Amino acid sequence: MPDVIRRHIERPTSVDREARTFVAILATDAVIDGIRLDLDGLTIPGELPVQLDHKTDAMSTVGRVTRTWREGGALVGEIKLSDDASLNPLMDRIADGTIRGVSIGFAVEEWAT
Repeated sequence: MPDVIRRHIERPTSVDREARTFVAILATDAVIDGIRLDLDGLTIPGELPVQLDHKTDAMSTVGRVTRTWREGGALVGEIKLSDDASLNPLMDRIADGTIRGVSIGFAVEEWAT
């Protein structure tokens, strides 16, 4: 099994342009590509970086997940983009629905069969 798995989830986002925040599903317990994520075993730190295209360099970090919560079989998060004006086109595409999903990477500490 891979050390890192990625799951792409689509959901219309709720956007607050003034606050530069939006809400997105981060993960579900649904089986995707034969893998089921156990949300009960998921450890989430206080805040998470939001990075473009799974790049981990500083310039690709465009915001942070400020809070997470469970909605049924889903992990949902509020994402805040940086106040950097160069990200305005990204915020526009999120708000108009052009960007409709997020892709989340997870480090797997233990696999269960």
